[in-house]
Amino acid sequence: MTITTATEFDEATAYERLALALLVPLVSINGSDADAVDLRGVSARHSVVMVESVSDGSAEKLTGRLLPLAFGAAWKVVDFSVELAITAGSRKPPPPKLAFEQKIAAVKAGVSPPRPLGIDATLWRAICRSYTESIEYRHAVVHRRASFDLSTHQLMAFDTAKQPLPTVDAGELRAFCRLAQRLAEVITTGTLRDRSRDDLRALAQVLPAAWRTSLGATPVGAVVSVLVRATELANGYFVLDVPAIGSRARSALPQTTRFDVDVELPTRALPRFWFELEQAPNAVHTIDPAAPPAWLLNR
Repeated sequence: MTITTATEFDEATAYERLALALLVPLVSINGSDADAVDLRGVSARHSVVMVESVSDGSAEKLTGRLLPLAFGAAWKVVDFSVELAITAGSRKPPPPKLAFEQKIAAVKAGVSPPRPLGIDATLWRAICRSYTESIEYRHAVVHRRASFDLSTHQLMAFDTAKQPLPTVDAGELRAFCRLAQRLAEVITTGTLRDRSRDDLRALAQVLPAAWRTSLGATPVGAVVSVLVRATELANGYFVLDVPAIGSRARSALPQTTRFDVDVELPTRALPRFWFELEQAPNAVHTIDPAAPPAWLLNR
């Protein structure tokens, strides 16, 4: 079914967004990027690691084997955002299915952004470029012409003529995945806040060189991801110490003011909660996962 509304986009990308919520924290990052802080251990680390039950070497290899799923999920989210833009801007009834070739042609001819991205046409053009320039990598992954290095998490791919495509490093791959997450949030909520816009702009400029386009002014900066492990109680509730999380995150990256906090529950993979640190009440919260407060969101 062709995506024609934000509701259909929401439903069609639910699995991919869940996959990204689980997989993106595992993608290695360049230490100099400092776009993530892991607070699950005793001290804050500017990296993301697997749970303690997996040894360091095994963790890297396991993460490497999961990277095709993360990249594929991110690419599908961007693909469906393009499809939504095409159908929303057309006066004709949409066909049952839009082929990749049709979507690429429409994007290159110029397609208006889906609501609410219309307030930043330059950003939308950057997202469209990431789509048209990454499709060869998508095809390479699907048709087994690509590999992910199990230690560096680099994506190496070949085109249909078996010529190597430029390597995508772990930081660039992570930026693409996070861009897809933020893009999905904007479309499903129908709101492009300054925070989300700044994050999308910053992430778009960390993509592989061939995938990105100039956005002019230097971006404010990407929102930093923080990974925490909540304390679970015997009754199934869990505790989030927001003051402690904020103190440790800001101590690790004192120049940063915007943090997305991903909450890991020690005994459960789902639900996957997250919150904006700036919006959370600065207190220690005991939370029923079946009835979370409004500021605690579900990925």
